Amino acid sequence: MGVLIQLEPHDKMTPKECLSHCAMDSDNFRDVLVVGFDPEGEIIVRSSHMLPKDAVWLLMAAMDYARGK
Repeated sequence: MGVLIQLEPHDKMTPKECLSHCAMDSDNFRDVLVVGFDPEGEIIVRSSHMLPKDAVWLLMAAMDYARGK
């Protein structure tokens, strides 16, 4: 059997690669919010059991991260 090599996350991951990577590291997450677009451009939101206020806080923190703050 060949050697299995786990690649680090990268900027050009496919949705499947991104979700698979997160699943392998899931013990390090307390809450999860997944936001994406389907092939028709409609938004898809999935989350772990979290309060709406926590989801909003997480989205705001993600916006700050994306802005480099």
